[in-house]
Amino acid sequence: LRRVCRRHPRRTRIRSRHGPESEQLRRGAHGGLGGRNTALPYGSSNAPVAGGSGGTGLFSWAPYVGGIGGGAVHIEARDRVTLDGRITAYGNWSYYANCGGGGGGSVYIRCRRFSGVNGSIEAAGGGSASSTGGAGGGGRIAVWRVHDDSVGIVAAAAGGTNAANPSYSGQAGSIVFDWLPPAGTTISVR
Repeated sequence: LRRVCRRHPRRTRIRSRHGPESEQLRRGAHGGLGGRNTALPYGSSNAPVAGGSGGTGLFSWAPYVGGIGGGAVHIEARDRVTLDGRITAYGNWSYYANCGGGGGGSVYIRCRRFSGVNGSIEAAGGGSASSTGGAGGGGRIAVWRVHDDSVGIVAAAAGGTNAANPSYSGQAGSIVFDWLPPAGTTISVR
């Protein structure tokens, strides 16, 4: 990001065993359902500001813990946001038995002009190396702009994977790319 824009990064990573939808042996259900998680996903798809839930282990007393949930990145610019690199809010993997990955985080961008070449925005859930642990659900991405000059921008909010037991992989999160009305626009509601 260039210094032209005003940045408000809010990095809120949720530790293991914590978060709105972090259940025992079930992973964070932030934007997408976590593997082995029956709770509904949480957070706003249009204005995501929540971090991903941390993964949990089978036993609360066990020294083995799940992955940390992804952070939250919030960028508001009066004029332009130029993305030529990567913005990530990944949930961490878990490598312990009976533990799962953290849920993906959030990336929320609002600006007048969005531009960049071949940049990427990613909010993936963390995977689980254990055949009994669920992977984290994907996070949430929202980009709101008035004008768009970007070329080749890629957004991904994939759920985490569990190669040992694919049925415990996390589901994809949400991605919103939408338009803000230009300054001076009048909206009438009857």
